[in-house]
Amino acid sequence: MEWTRTLSRLSKGVIFAVLVLALSSGSTAQTNFTVLHNFTGRDGDGGGLWGSLVLDSQGNVYGTTSGGGAYRYGTVFDLTPDGNGSWTETVLHSFDYPSEAGAPTSSLVFDTAGNLYGTAPIGGDHQAGDVFELSPASGGWKESIIYDFGDSSNDGFKPYAGMVIDGAGNLYGTTPEGGVNGDVFELSPGLGGWTESILHNFCTGCNDGGAPYAGVILDPAGDLYGITEGGGTYAAGTVYEVKHTQSGWTERVLHDFGSNARDGVGPRVGALTMDSSGNIYGTTSSGGTHVCLGGGGCGTIFKLSLGPKGHW
Repeated sequence: MEWTRTLSRLSKGVIFAVLVLALSSGSTAQTNFTVLHNFTGRDGDGGGLWGSLVLDSQGNVYGTTSGGGAYRYGTVFDLTPDGNGSWTETVLHSFDYPSEAGAPTSSLVFDTAGNLYGTAPIGGDHQAGDVFELSPASGGWKESIIYDFGDSSNDGFKPYAGMVIDGAGNLYGTTPEGGVNGDVFELSPGLGGWTESILHNFCTGCNDGGAPYAGVILDPAGDLYGITEGGGTYAAGTVYEVKHTQSGWTERVLHDFGSNARDGVGPRVGALTMDSSGNIYGTTSSGGTHVCLGGGGCGTIFKLSLGPKGHW
């Protein structure tokens, strides 16, 4: 069982499907809106959806809630279609804060063996969040903590975003706090457990960005791309690359936000996406040319393209 697709960002309390049906050749398309599950946050059900969904090869839907569950600190859930248009929700795990981390806002990722991985931003051994694994087991799913953040002064903490996984089973993610100004990390499996490596620590005052709340994406060459909410030349956030070289991992800023009135500001959430030509797409929470209520720009959707001389 491996993941095949990721659904986009959700509302806080409902999962829905939008199906576009072409009724006949040349006819106007009709959109059907179907609620798959209404979360209650009561009686063991979760509540508060922030991360994306992931589907397995059988069409089952998996995700996290930041609240609700048996201990009111969030859940991992599964939605299974019954073939008749209805979906059944199963809570795979309820987070038992403070004995474990909780309140997950991340999306999940599958490995090739069908194990699920995600992050939780509060609690854990050092009260700095953790990375968890859910493995299929007889009678249900078994949760294991594979890494607790905050065990050193260089370590990040409060991981809000989901992770990506490469062909060797290594996990990559971000923490927006700790390690001076957040970091990009790698978790590698081994016989003795999982080992964390910090690929880049964002600093203060060096224009490399800071506070990477969103996760990273992985290109075919194994390089990572992400956004920071703050930092950069104009203190308005950045798009960055962390590149794998023979001497290690190297970070460079691809774009500094805030250089002109049309540019976005503060890209906080929502991971980037990349097309087959290597163009990068993302969003900013403010900035742009239109003013929203309360002042400030309403945000932008942006595209970054690589030029012939390596400039984006």
